[in-house]
Amino acid sequence: MRNIYLYLFCLPLIFGACVSQKKFNEVALLKDRAEIENEQLQKRIRLNEELISRLQQSDDQLRFLEKEHDRLQTSYQNVYAEKESIEKRCEDLLEQNRRIMTNATGEKEQLMKELSDQQQLLDRKEQELRAIEKALIEREQKLTELTARMQSQDAKLAEVRNKVNQALLGFSAADLSVHEKNGKVYVSLSQNLLFPKGSKTIDKKGVEALSKLGEVLAANDDIYIHVEGHTDTDGSADLNWDLSVSRATSVTKVLTSSGANPARITAAGRAFFDPVAPNDTEANKSLNRRTDIILSPKLDELFDIIRN
Repeated sequence: MRNIYLYLFCLPLIFGACVSQKKFNEVALLKDRAEIENEQLQKRIRLNEELISRLQQSDDQLRFLEKEHDRLQTSYQNVYAEKESIEKRCEDLLEQNRRIMTNATGEKEQLMKELSDQQQLLDRKEQELRAIEKALIEREQKLTELTARMQSQDAKLAEVRNKVNQALLGFSAADLSVHEKNGKVYVSLSQNLLFPKGSKTIDKKGVEALSKLGEVLAANDDIYIHVEGHTDTDGSADLNWDLSVSRATSVTKVLTSSGANPARITAAGRAFFDPVAPNDTEANKSLNRRTDIILSPKLDELFDIIRN
């Protein structure tokens, strides 16, 4: 890599008569922009794939509940048919009992006992039928409520993502990205936007971006916020742990001072153990030097529906 840089440095001196330094720089700039646009397209592709996967999971869950609904419906029909059969038998026994009322007492008692047993069986079946009817109604209500809540959560997440995009519209796409993954919104901010190299103190432009984001979060108090600091592999693990935690804490302080609910924020440092690119070039390392703000909808009510 050092030899390549030396070669690129010397190239304008060797071929200065053919290619000017300005042209060389313009070509390099165009290359960098193309790489950034390619990376953004790849992120959009991954976002769409993840969204399709999550929709497929939701569809599978709905299909399962529909199958369970069909099973209960079939069980209900079977029990109802059995109930009608028992009622018919009871009517037959009553008719038979009327015909043999004049017969021997022992035979009459036997028929009365059989009639009583059939009546008890009928009562049990009626209880089972009522229980299945209740379970069927509850299952339908749960299916309807779960579907509505899932749609509401998806709409809420999309609304928050749009508001975040609008609030951060004026900042460079190279330093800031907003995408959705596994039902969460990820706001990724580069070190260039927030911090001087090796520092945990947020610069003026970073404070401006975080303040705008904090205002959006203040208006959405039912969103959980997880702030993660990330570094590259330069330096020791201990140094990077401390730096990533300190940066996450600094970001959290700006968000809360801008109105975000402190009770819903968690700050954490990941050092260099969760990279988004290999730490093999300076360009890739700059991608790993970032702070991720992960926004999750409140799912307590949804989990209660599933558990119950």
